[in-house]
Formats: sequence, structure tokens, C-alpha cells
Amino acid sequence: MFNAKYLWTNDRNQFCQYVQYSQTLNDVHPHALTQHLPQEFPFQRITNKKILQHLSAYLRKKLDVLEFPIKNLESPLREWLLLPLQTLLDLQHLLGALFFAETIKKVVMKRQHEQLTSLLGPTIYECILKRASLFMPLLPCNITPKFSQPDLLANILEAGQFFQEYCLCNSSKPLLKRFTLKFNPTLAWNFEHRTDPTEQMKLISLCNSLINKELKQ
Repeated sequence: MFNAKYLWTNDRNQFCQYVQYSQTLNDVHPHALTQHLPQEFPFQRITNKKILQHLSAYLRKKLDVLEFPIKNLESPLREWLLLPLQTLLDLQHLLGALFFAETIKKVVMKRQHEQLTSLLGPTIYECILKRASLFMPLLPCNITPKFSQPDLLANILEAGQFFQEYCLCNSSKPLLKRFTLKFNPTLAWNFEHRTDPTEQMKLISLCNSLINKELKQ
């Protein structure tokens, strides 16, 4: 049976990964910490290792993230836990924009064009205009998000989050908790979608390709 002590003895690299996933709280969204720390407490700026260790232990208990099973290191999504929040948000926007790529290309109204470029940013907008045809066939064709609003921008956001949720469905609860803590706690998630394993892996592969080719920091 694998455990942290075994990793320390036999696989230092994986042990360091385990510590990084299980101990680090530097990327927890500040709003998730406000109910456990004084307002505007500079948690991310603390450098004293002993203080940081004790404070992290306190927060892991308060946030109910004491566990990060070693088996989660085998998940194809584990690297998402180390991505900056902005990269994950950009991934949502890019996935949603790919789903609506044909509609986006037809936008001619100046105001809507400005709204799209403001939401997506120049990098993602350029990708949609110039390279969407390369990635669109990789979107699973039998996965269709449901939309609650008629607005294109709102639908892009809903579609992007849906595709991210679909990738994370069936992941362990500790992994999901670590992932969602990166985001503003007001954002609601649904990880109960009915999934097709083949389509899910196809979508995960597309996401990782987009991260490495289009969103690399």
C-alpha cells in the first residue's frame, strides 16, 4: 500500500508533488478565506515558514481539506490544481468560445464585438478567428450544454464552465474541493453530469492541448 512515508523513501519527486497538492493553500481564492481570517489578512504574502505551516494547518482544517489521497496523483487532472486561476478562467472562456465559434465569427455589431473582445481578451479572440477550425472537431459532438440565458456572452461562460465540469466529473471529492477553492466561492458547480468515459478523455485531452498551445503563461 502506497503512503507518504513510502514515497519519501522511494520516489522523492512524487513525494514533493504530494506535499505540494496536499499542503499548499497559497492559491485558495481570497474570498474563501475571509470567514476564517481577519479582513484583508495578507496570507499569500507570508514568508515565515513556521508561521505559514501553522496557519496552513489551521486553514486546511477550517476548509475541510485535510485529505488529499495519494491516488489522486494518478488523475489526469492533477496538474490543473497547480495552474493559476487566470489560466483556468481563460480555459473556460476558450472552451465556451469554441462552442460558439461560428456565431462569434459572424458578429458584426460594434458593441457586441467590443463585449466579446473584452470578455475573451485578444489572445483567445484571435485563436477563435484564426484557429478555431483546428480545435472545434475535438469538442465531443454528443455533449451539449444547457443554457439559461439567450445572451451570447452569458452562454459562452455557461458552456465553458460546463465543459470544465464534464472533465472533472467522477473525480474524487478531495480533488474537486481543491479545484473549486481556487475560484470565488459564489460560483456554483455541478459535477453530477452523466458522462461518457471516451468523450470525457477526449475533452480532457483537448483542454490540456489548449492549455499548452494557446494559454501557456
